[in-house]
Amino acid sequence: DRDSSPESEQLARSMAEGLGIETLKIDLTDGLKGFGCYEKRDSAVKRAVPEFDPAVDKMKIVLPQNLLGEATLNVFSVVVIKPDGTEIKKRLNPRDYLEIVAASNMKQRARMSMLYYEAEARNYCVVGTANRNEHGLGFFVKYGDGGVDLQPIAHLYKTQVYEIAKY
Repeated sequence: DRDSSPESEQLARSMAEGLGIETLKIDLTDGLKGFGCYEKRDSAVKRAVPEFDPAVDKMKIVLPQNLLGEATLNVFSVVVIKPDGTEIKKRLNPRDYLEIVAASNMKQRARMSMLYYEAEARNYCVVGTANRNEHGLGFFVKYGDGGVDLQPIAHLYKTQVYEIAKY
């Protein structure tokens, strides 16, 4: 979608090429607009940071630094990055945080719907990438990246996946 990192696409294409897998790029932006995905996310961000302009600004959700090393609360903030690099950081209330997460999860579910369409049209299966850490902690989106036919690396810890990736 319009928010996807070009670097992610390059890495995916490189991996697929190395494995001899055909790639296909499908832009889900219009469908996500139809669902109100960006509008819902952006309105939640604007409630926290009124000067947020989704046409030019970037945003991300963050936790406090050194969360484990200090006695601090696990409270999320939104960081708005202006075109000149200026950052505005504001604490998110639970409602706005949950709306931003829900909109982000909508993207993963739309992506999974398209993956299943393409897989079924070719009589393929959908293969997941969750590792043992992610799967065990439930760090996936239900019916999104967690809704797959096979989980070939679900038994591997993230450190093991990194070791394999070196080869």
